[in-house]
Amino acid sequence: GQPVASTTEPTSYIESPVLCIGKLLHPANRAERPFHGQLDEVAVYKRALSEDEIRAHFDLVNDARRR
Repeated sequence: GQPVASTTEPTSYIESPVLCIGKLLHPANRAERPFHGQLDEVAVYKRALSEDEIRAHFDLVNDARRR
């Protein structure tokens, strides 16, 4: 429900970056390995969410699971 870290990405992309969920890609040598685990309620935003938005999202999901 609260942000734990924040940073700014200074890179200006010429092409759209690729989002890959389900495998890990090492940035230096481009080696790939599968992600072993579970992902739940994945959401991608174009901006950082405020604390209130994070709390609202968490509460919405929690309420749905209680039903």
